Amino acid sequence: MDNELWLAMTDLLRGYQKTQIGCAVASLSIADHLAARPLSLEALVEKTGANPDGLRRLLRGAASLGLVRAESDDLFASTPMLETLRSDAQASLRAVAIMHGSPNHWRPWGRLIDAVRTGQAQAVAALGRPAFNYLAANPDEASFFAKAMQSTSEFVQAEVVRLLDTNGVATAADIGGANGALVCALIAANPTLNGIVFDLPYAVDGATAFIKAKGLADRVEAIGGDFFESVPAAGLYLLKFILRDWDDAACVKILTNVRRAMADDGRIAIVELRLGPMGEPGRAPLVDLTMLTLAGGRERTPDEYGKLLASAGLKLASVKETNSPFSIFEAVPV
Repeated sequence: MDNELWLAMTDLLRGYQKTQIGCAVASLSIADHLAARPLSLEALVEKTGANPDGLRRLLRGAASLGLVRAESDDLFASTPMLETLRSDAQASLRAVAIMHGSPNHWRPWGRLIDAVRTGQAQAVAALGRPAFNYLAANPDEASFFAKAMQSTSEFVQAEVVRLLDTNGVATAADIGGANGALVCALIAANPTLNGIVFDLPYAVDGATAFIKAKGLADRVEAIGGDFFESVPAAGLYLLKFILRDWDDAACVKILTNVRRAMADDGRIAIVELRLGPMGEPGRAPLVDLTMLTLAGGRERTPDEYGKLLASAGLKLASVKETNSPFSIFEAVPV
C-alpha cells in the first residue's frame, strides 16, 4: 500500500481523537488561561485542577495539532487555533468543541452503523430518551448546546442581516431560537423591528438573559412553547437549523403551524446548509449524518425544501447563498 495513502486513511480514522482533544482543551479553559501569556505546566495544573501527567500528555497532543505551542517541555503558549476556543472570542467555538465531545453528540455518533442499518435515530438507544428530551433533563449540556447554536448564529448572522430585507416588518419571530442571537442581530440592525424568541420552556431563562445583556429587553421577548403545537404571530419567521432536526412529516407540521400563524404577506427565512449533488465536497453531507444519528432529521436540497414548503401551503421564493457554508431559503404563502 502507498505510504501516503496509508497515512491519510489512518489520520481520517483517528478523527475521534481530535474531537476529544478539542473537547478536553475547551472544557479545561486552556485558551482562557493562555490568553495573556505563556504558562508553565505547574501553573496550568493549578488553574485547571488536572493531574500533572495527564495534562502534560493532553498538551503534547494539543501541540501536535497546533492547538497550543510548546515553548519548552514545561512552558505552553497560545496559537491562532486555540484563540477560537477563548470564551470571549467573537463567535467562540468553545461551546461547539464541548458539545461535540459531550454525551448528547458523542454517544449517538458511536452508533452510526446502527443508524445506517435501521434508518433510525440513535439518541434513545444511546441516551435513554430523544435528543431534545435528554437536553431538557441535562441543563449543563443544554447550556453548552445553546451556546454552540449561538456561536454558529454569530458566524452566519452578519450574512443574514446583509441579505435579509426586514424593511416594513413589525415583528420577527426566531422559532426554536435558543438564546436568540440571530433575531437580536436583526433587531440591532433595524431600529423599527421588534422580535420574539420562541423555544422550549427550558431555554427561556437563557434567552432572557442574553436579550438583556444585548440591551434589547424592551424590543425582544422570550416565549416558551412547542412549535409542534403553535407559534406566535409575526411578519417574518426565522428557522435557523430547525428543519434539519426533523423528518419530512414533522417539518410539514412545523411549517403548517407557521403558515397558520402568519399573515398572507408574511415570510419565512430558513437558514440551513444546502445539500448539493452526490459527491460534492463540504460539511453538509457530514452534518446530514449527525441529523440521522441524533434526531432522525436530514439536510436537504433546494428541491426537497420546495416540496416540504408546498405541503404546508408555502412556496420557495428564493435561495440566497451567503459568504459562509449556509444558505437562506426564503418562502412565502402560495
